[in-house]
Amino acid sequence: MSKARMHEREPAPPKFYPLMLGDDPSYFDLLEKEAKKIEGIDWIVVPQSRSAEGIDHAAHLARDVGARVISLCSHKAKIERAAERLEALHVPEWAAIEVPQGYTIPGVDLISDQVIPTQAQKDLDWNLSDKRNLAMVMARLADADRIFFHDDDLYILPEALAKVGIMLFQREIAGLRCGSFPDRSTLMHARRIIANYHMTRNPLPIQRDALTSGNSMGIDVRRMRRHFPRRIYNEDWIAQQDAIVRKKAAVVDAYYHQTSYDPLSPKRARQEEFGDLLITGLFQNINEAREDPDQPHLRDPFYWEKIIEARREQILSLVDAAEAVPSKQYRRFTSNPKTWQAMPHAAQEALRGSLYAGLRVNVTLEGAHFVDYVAALNEDNREWGDMLHKLPHYPMPFSDVCARMGLERYLTNIRDEA
Repeated sequence: MSKARMHEREPAPPKFYPLMLGDDPSYFDLLEKEAKKIEGIDWIVVPQSRSAEGIDHAAHLARDVGARVISLCSHKAKIERAAERLEALHVPEWAAIEVPQGYTIPGVDLISDQVIPTQAQKDLDWNLSDKRNLAMVMARLADADRIFFHDDDLYILPEALAKVGIMLFQREIAGLRCGSFPDRSTLMHARRIIANYHMTRNPLPIQRDALTSGNSMGIDVRRMRRHFPRRIYNEDWIAQQDAIVRKKAAVVDAYYHQTSYDPLSPKRARQEEFGDLLITGLFQNINEAREDPDQPHLRDPFYWEKIIEARREQILSLVDAAEAVPSKQYRRFTSNPKTWQAMPHAAQEALRGSLYAGLRVNVTLEGAHFVDYVAALNEDNREWGDMLHKLPHYPMPFSDVCARMGLERYLTNIRDEA
């Protein structure tokens, strides 16, 4: 399918959908002039937790556009292997930094993750938010105004990054659309698989998100006012809510391509439930938030109880619908939006297990949990703003930036300014 045809099939954007690149023809004149040098993108930041080879696409992209690559390594990703790959791929400037498990940014005490109910955080060892927050602070200190987060399982063309770079002259957040395998929650993947049988018996088109994902997000760190909340699903959407309310976020008319993965996991479903409910409540009244930024409804437990109950009914409906699908009629999608394949029995069991896992967490949650979380998140945002205000307003050598952030293990070819 051509890019034009893909664009025609996309659903109409909701009211809070930000200005898109294609809305102003003058942007395309600018794009044509600036596409090769991708003006405005200083760093490509790659949060890595898998093998070092995952950095290859970002390395090629950075080499093409002349940006630095900052690899933030943890878990299975090791700085030595990342450095070898970056050197072998002839990236002009790079750094591979080890982010220890449990790392926190010096000078800021974030508490919102401590009020998430234990059952919604069981076995959760995510540190993606910590890496993104770290990159934003390091960029400020190193005088890198605009950075681009590039997950290690994506493929992005230079022309797509060009559009993000140009949009960051107008917005504080800009990102790409998903052009292949959808990067969605476990429940959304399950719903699409089940709906494929019940609703049309034909493959459903991939829905394009009206919000940019953190896996392909550009940020102007000088203007970004919020942080990525720790240890919660949908942290990227929570981080951009303020910018969307102020109409300072955009999804540009370009695509990233996600490597396919197995999205059906009871463990993931359990860990995602709280964050999915939270983002529903935060964005359900986004237009009212523009009229009253105080958003008093978020302090009302009954508001959240209705959201929890509606979600519970949705999961129960999916459970019933899943049981009605004949085993031989289950189909799952691949990285090609038009291609579906038969699902093995184990995957069908994982789908049903994921629904029940999310449901088991849902029934334990109360409206007060979300009122407490929103209060803690607001306090974290104030704490974050105070920390940013206290940062030096002069550029620091890269080694001093790492020292200030308490980072002891890193490899780099970035030379400190004399």
